[in-house]
Amino acid sequence: MRNLLCILLLFVLNQVSGQNQLFDSIKVLVFDESYNEALTLLDSCSLEACNYTRADLNYRLGNYKKAKKELMPFVENKNYAFAANKTLARIYESELNYPKAIKHTLALSKIDTTNFVHHRKLGRLYTNAGYTLEALKSLNIAHALNDKDLLTIISLAELNFSLSQTAVADSIIQMAHIIDSSNIKVQLLRSKIFYKQRAYDQVAKTLRYVKGRIDLDDYFNKIYGFSLVKIDSFEKAKFTLHKVLLNDPEAESVHYYLGLAYENTNEEKTADFHYSRAIEGGISKQIPLYHKKIARIAEKKKNWPKAIKHYRKSLNYKNDPEVLFLLALASDNYYKDKSIAVKYYSKYLQSEHPNKEWNTYSLERKKYLKEIAFLKTN
Repeated sequence: MRNLLCILLLFVLNQVSGQNQLFDSIKVLVFDESYNEALTLLDSCSLEACNYTRADLNYRLGNYKKAKKELMPFVENKNYAFAANKTLARIYESELNYPKAIKHTLALSKIDTTNFVHHRKLGRLYTNAGYTLEALKSLNIAHALNDKDLLTIISLAELNFSLSQTAVADSIIQMAHIIDSSNIKVQLLRSKIFYKQRAYDQVAKTLRYVKGRIDLDDYFNKIYGFSLVKIDSFEKAKFTLHKVLLNDPEAESVHYYLGLAYENTNEEKTADFHYSRAIEGGISKQIPLYHKKIARIAEKKKNWPKAIKHYRKSLNYKNDPEVLFLLALASDNYYKDKSIAVKYYSKYLQSEHPNKEWNTYSLERKKYLKEIAFLKTN
């Protein structure tokens, strides 16, 4: 009996030794990235390490369905819990299954409580899933654990900016700027925040620095060009905004700002063209403004019919007292029948516009025109 037990023990030891040797061979194949050959050998291995390696290789080969099933038994295994949860979190994130990705990332944060990376990852996952408060909490924890991590700081600034917490976002991104002012992502976000704050000179300064290192996309070329118009750098604005039109010829706002740039450099024909194109592509609430701009250019040339036409179109979209006054003036200059001008002066006075000078002029002019009309009829 004792001999039989010894024989059995030797057999088991040989089996274990053989399995260990087999696993060593599998590790060599994995190191060489010969994953399919390693999977074939794994069919003959029953060690726990072999079972985990099989799951890991299916993940590496992109067979996520198998990998998920094979990894689940390891999520609470003290030897493999960290690796299994990390891989599962990656798989579920790639599938856009954010709830499950969050579940496994939370498990990682509990296994390794001092690692800021897991909380930063949770912040991104919560953001993608639409859980804003949870995202802020996770990112703040990550920042508390490592206040020098740029990715966490940038994520916090972006999230606050998306929530219209512009001042908070500004203070956060300034921390990133102090840590690394050469970081392009930091500078791009700073430019967005500056634009929201209407600090157009800072937008231009920041993006001028960035565009020397990368090609700006259409969004950043737009806010760069718009800001250049705002700070009266019209020639640079024209060059920048025409680049945007190459990709988006119908861009309403770009045509409007090009109209402004050309109008300010006294190229009124080109300005008129761009304002007209803005109207053609117009889907925003700015269409009455575009008509008003065209009318003003026509007015400078004393093209009263065109000016009147566009002032009226502007009023079709928005009852603007300023446009009523300008239409009254244009009508006064063009029509022999002054009753038309009187009508618009009256409408302007009824609007209770706060411009005292215009109100006084309208009242006196209306009175004068009525007197003239009375004298002619009598």
